[in-house]
Amino acid sequence: MAKIKLKVYGLFREKSGIEEVELAGANFLEILENLIKKAPMLKSDVFDENIKLKENVYLLNGRNINLLEGIETQVKDGDTITVFPIITGG
Repeated sequence: MAKIKLKVYGLFREKSGIEEVELAGANFLEILENLIKKAPMLKSDVFDENIKLKENVYLLNGRNINLLEGIETQVKDGDTITVFPIITGG
């Protein structure tokens, strides 16, 4: 299991009170599941009812996970995950 740093922004930070947290996991999905254990109020913002990622910006060391292996992307010690909510409006 890798230890990584996870940073959250926008509404995620406001809802959870978390700016930055250290989490452990083998891949991106495990890290997000561990985030939800620490901040359960974020579950409906991160996952839908089928445990699929909702449309947000998820970065691993500055690279969008959609350009890597998605939620199966492996993480290693010292990585940084950043999560931004998508802002919509009109």
